[in-house]
This record gives sequence, C-alpha cells and structure tokens, in this order.
Amino acid sequence: MLQDIIALLGIANPQLAPIWQDGDLPTESAGSPMRLLSNSTNGEWFAPTAGLFNQEFATRLSMPDGSAPAATTWVLALDPQVWLRLSRLYGGVLEGRATQSDRPQRPVPKYFAFHDTANIGDGPTAGTRSPGARLQLTGGSMSVHDEAGQPIDALATAAAFAALMTNVPALIAKDFGTTSTPDVATTQLGQLTASLAGTELRVRLVSLFRTPFADGATKLTNLTTISAAVGIYRLINPTQPVLVVFPPANLNERIAVGAATFGAIDSTFTP
Repeated sequence: MLQDIIALLGIANPQLAPIWQDGDLPTESAGSPMRLLSNSTNGEWFAPTAGLFNQEFATRLSMPDGSAPAATTWVLALDPQVWLRLSRLYGGVLEGRATQSDRPQRPVPKYFAFHDTANIGDGPTAGTRSPGARLQLTGGSMSVHDEAGQPIDALATAAAFAALMTNVPALIAKDFGTTSTPDVATTQLGQLTASLAGTELRVRLVSLFRTPFADGATKLTNLTTISAAVGIYRLINPTQPVLVVFPPANLNERIAVGAATFGAIDSTFTP
C-alpha cells in the first residue's frame, strides 16, 4: 500500500525501477568504460527513475573521455526533489552519515543517457516518465551522470540502487495491485550486482575542465590504472588514503586532489 501511495506522486515519485532493460542483462564492456551495453536480445530500455525525458539534456553531459554526447542522445533527468531524496539516501544508507546526509561523497545520479539506440515504432516523445516506463528505445548503451553532467560508473549505480531497494523496500517501483514486495536479489539490478567479481574501490580523476587525468598512477599513490584515457583507477589498499607524490617530477607543477561532490582539495584524499 505504501508503495502505491508513493507512486501517486508522479514525476516526484522517488521510487526506483528494479529492471533497466527488457530481456537479458545489460553488460559492462572495457571498450565502453562506465557504460552498460544493451543486452544480446536488444530489449527495450526502461526508465530507472521518474523524470523528464528529452534530447535537450544531452548538452549538459560529458562522456568519460571528456567529449560531449551526440545531440540525438535521449536523456532522463531526475526531478530536483527526487534527486535530493536520492542524495540523502546515498548519504544515510550507503555511507552511514548521521549528519549532513544530503552531502554524500559518492556522486549521485541525476541523468540517465541512452546512446546509439534504435527507435521502437515511432520512437519516444519528450515528456515525463514514471519509474519502469518503457522508453521506446532499443540497443546502444546507457550512461549515468551526476548533477554536473560528469559520468558515473553505471554498474556501480545499479549496485547502489539494489542496496537502497534492499534496505528500503518502499523504494521499489511495482505495478498497482501487486501485494507482495519483489525480492531484489532476483531482479535485474540484483543479478547485475551479483555478477560483480569481488569488491574494489574505484575513483575517476578529472581536471576542473572535465579532462581525464591520465597520470594518476605515477603522480598519486595507492592507485593502479584501469583506463588512463578516461581517468579510471583502482585503489590498491581501500583503507589507505591517496597522496600526491612529493616532490613532483616537475617542480613547477602543483597537484591537489579532493572529492568532486563537496569539501576541500589538498595533498591527500580519503575515499
């Protein structure tokens, strides 16, 4: 009943869809870092959350390599109040913040972009979408972006959403009249999370101008390269901070690091 009442909020509905694409699971690819590729059956994409859906939002986004997405990219943008609620859930549930829960260190999804897709029928029209709504798009790939338009790891977002739905079942979007709460572990996002091999902590390093930082493994400590071209690194020891190497190879160069979400930049960063 609580889930049904929440669904009546329309575009301000804070619920999350437990499935992002019809058919098989979307997949991760090293050739398209931070995206989820369409599944082998080219199933129709679903709206992960409620929001506004159009192509105008594409101009606000940056891709992992610093480029802009194509102007024909369809984008779902969260309502500001839904994004704020999601931020607080990230802070309170995922990061265990007792105070300032609306200021999580993790980037919080604001935009879901669909690239190189094909239309189903006449294709989508701009407007509002509810969680789990069919988007009339198939194939291609999906990327996730924060409020500043910077990319977020799409698979990590799926795992975060699965954790939130597990901890707060009222967040699970479902059909009206469904009396039982879906088992998150058996949903598409639950299966995507289960497919992750082990656990690791990743960071993406970019400049103030959204350019990927390709020298992270040599100019900062505790990092190993995953994809230097897009600035993705893995922490060697997640319990230790990332430090700027001192002295720098170039004495005229000064590097400072910090979270892109909030806080200060310094010679050390603790995820």
